[in-house]
Amino acid sequence: MLTACVALVLGVRARRHWIGSLRHGGIRRSHALRAEARVVPGEDRDGHHHGERFIGQSDLKGIRYLAPEQPSGYRVFVGALFVLIVGWLLLRRGLLCCRFPISWAILAAMFSSVLLVLCGYLLGSVPTGFLAGRARGVDVRRAGSGNIGMANVLRTAGKWPAVVTMAGDMLKGFAPVFLARLVTENEWVVAAVALAAVVGHCWPVFLRFKGGKAVATGAGTTIALAPVVGLMLFAFWWVVVAVSRYTSLGAISVMVVTPVVFLLTGQPIAYVLYTIVGGSLVLWRHRENALALVKGTERKIGQKAQKQGGARVR
Repeated sequence: MLTACVALVLGVRARRHWIGSLRHGGIRRSHALRAEARVVPGEDRDGHHHGERFIGQSDLKGIRYLAPEQPSGYRVFVGALFVLIVGWLLLRRGLLCCRFPISWAILAAMFSSVLLVLCGYLLGSVPTGFLAGRARGVDVRRAGSGNIGMANVLRTAGKWPAVVTMAGDMLKGFAPVFLARLVTENEWVVAAVALAAVVGHCWPVFLRFKGGKAVATGAGTTIALAPVVGLMLFAFWWVVVAVSRYTSLGAISVMVVTPVVFLLTGQPIAYVLYTIVGGSLVLWRHRENALALVKGTERKIGQKAQKQGGARVR
């Protein structure tokens, strides 16, 4: 209760501060621009003469308000994570549950679960493909298909960035699930962490919620959930890709097969449900690839993408 009150007070103060910056910060910026525009009559800042015109005044006439930039999305998530960590520490100290000791275990478990899910999302949001392409001077979001996954990185940036992307995407799916299994025995929490990692890759907070299709990240989560079954499914994925030369066909095939395999091998129902929900999400992200496969226009693995303007970044 105390944590909720603290979070509410901090949220109200932050909102008031932001509204105040909207009311006063923009006015200060407009005044600053007006001050910059007041140059000597008859010449501009470079000393060039333009008659008796007062450079900048006519251009800024009528400007009353310029809104400051809004805070980035990742700062909101970091702030929420900070509040949760502080609340969890207070719970560990017993400061929030002095009167009701039995509620400590429940609240601590809730905070731990939320922290694990947030950790899964934030790790899943790390844009491995974007970073690997940028290291080679390529913005993969503006080249090829625009996807930050391994296949597009291979087409636009080369083999080794694609290898780094594959390993990084699998690791950011494997690590949070493996950590969750060490921390808790609740299978539903572990499944939620796995789903959060997949969602983080699809809608990463660090790239304004424009991410990839979560095939490799999903493979990492399944390996962490059921190592033997996950490795078998990973091998099945690459067999389909090697035979067909289509990474999208391999992804679609493995997402259809995974729930059935998890069910037949006796995995927990929470894990089976995750493979259904997560697999459906990955299939939905591949809807355009499925249509291209039907039409015969889907690009094969390794096929070079056409150069587009703005693909190179500095």
